[in-house]
Amino acid sequence: MSSGRVWLATFLVWMLIGVCFKGWCAASERNTIRVGLLRFYKGAQSVTLSSDSGLTVTDATGRELISCEPEAVVVLSAEGGVLTIRSGLDVLSEAGSFVTASPRRPTSTVRIETLRQPVREYRGRIEVRPKACGLLLVNVVSVEDYLLGVVSAEMPSSYPDEAIKAQAVTARTYALRNRGKHASDGFDLCDTSNCQIYGGVSVEADRSTAAVRSTLGTVLFHDGRLAHVMYTSDCGGVTQDPSEMRPNSKFPYLRSVTEPPEMPQSSWEALFTLQDVRDKLIAAGVKQAAGLTGIRASKLGASGRVLEFEITTDSGATSISGTKLRSALGVNVIKSLLLSVEKTLGGTILFRGKGSGHGIGLCQVGAKWFASPPRNWNYTQILAYYFPGTEIVVLQPYDSSARTTRTSDQFVCPERKVETKSVPPGPAESGDRVGIELELRLNAPRGL
Repeated sequence: MSSGRVWLATFLVWMLIGVCFKGWCAASERNTIRVGLLRFYKGAQSVTLSSDSGLTVTDATGRELISCEPEAVVVLSAEGGVLTIRSGLDVLSEAGSFVTASPRRPTSTVRIETLRQPVREYRGRIEVRPKACGLLLVNVVSVEDYLLGVVSAEMPSSYPDEAIKAQAVTARTYALRNRGKHASDGFDLCDTSNCQIYGGVSVEADRSTAAVRSTLGTVLFHDGRLAHVMYTSDCGGVTQDPSEMRPNSKFPYLRSVTEPPEMPQSSWEALFTLQDVRDKLIAAGVKQAAGLTGIRASKLGASGRVLEFEITTDSGATSISGTKLRSALGVNVIKSLLLSVEKTLGGTILFRGKGSGHGIGLCQVGAKWFASPPRNWNYTQILAYYFPGTEIVVLQPYDSSARTTRTSDQFVCPERKVETKSVPPGPAESGDRVGIELELRLNAPRGL
């Protein structure tokens, strides 16, 4: 072969490698998610980072600033909007930008510590940005690794395996559907209950991890796009259609579902004096509560939840939303709006209720009951019950071997219909249309 042909062949090989690498990087980024770490680090003035494999700190352009040995610490602090980085004797400043701390070994984790918080570990990498109020920490992590720190935080790992799998699929669907929810804040999702509770490696549990791994890439679709899913701790025997509160939030698969009467239900009570209720409402901005003399549930939704309360005062009556009152009195005290209100002989207000949470979508204690003997439902049946009319699919570009296992007998489900199809992928950021390898139409067991 002539030298010209050798040169041309070498050039083409390197071009092919470059194209493949670029495609791999693009796919890798599509499978990552940016999580704002607000629960423990919002407004922190200083954080200490470390890793058992050492850390590499780069600036916004990717230029390496610091590379430290295993277990060596990097201290980052915000001083007047300027990011100061300290590692050993090295002190650097980055004005108006951000830095990224990555473990030198990709499988290692990054440890974060502050003066007020114990050490917590996170997979992926950590971005640190200076803000006027302190530091903003963003965990850039693969979607599947993110779920390891969500599923274990959102559902007890003591629940049956199939219930945890149902939670994993729901959490994955939520993450992909809502990716970009906090784009204006510099990240996709937060780590609080406003999105999904996320605790990183520190909260991971073996059984939750197994549920995430065994449902790799599995999500719920409806009408060719990711379903708008939600989940709740305990629906009190009946889930709520979100359109009860917001008429424009109508999704056919989020309609109210009544659970079997033999399913055990939790109940709770909360007792307040009129003065307690008045003070809390005024503190929440309900100025009309001054001179409060009584309160009653004045409007109920189809699921029985209180949509509006009427409060009576010395000067008349006014209405406030159920969510407003629950927030004012405390969501951990008024655990749900599936409640009644009584005025006792002593002049106090007694709230009696069932369930816990907003009551929309997957009911976690219901999933636990369905997955337990003698019912022994699998997770596809549980999802079909709480999200009727949805389809379960496995997304690309996830591991191909995981996709092929989707045709196994783990999907034992009445009237199962399996078909393959291809939906043209759209923008990854939109969360609308994603490539599909396999579709399973779900049906809950009959007789319920």
